[in-house]
Amino acid sequence: ITLASTDETEGVINLSPKTIVFNPNTWAANSPVNFSVTGQNDFITDGNITYEITFNPSSADQKYNDLGEKRLELTNIDDE
Repeated sequence: ITLASTDETEGVINLSPKTIVFNPNTWAANSPVNFSVTGQNDFITDGNITYEITFNPSSADQKYNDLGEKRLELTNIDDE
């Protein structure tokens, strides 16, 4: 699963590389994968800004490859 921020001036994913890989071993272990998103201070009075984190799965298995992109909406709260 490839992760991306739709606006890195508002929020940055803290994961490098920005991919999560599942294989039979990690899937069977039921191991969670943690990442965080950090809101960015732009020093501009621009109000609260929404952006999204996108999740794009890809797999050799068509059942997973065809799941399509999922999005999570977040809001960066303006502090100016």
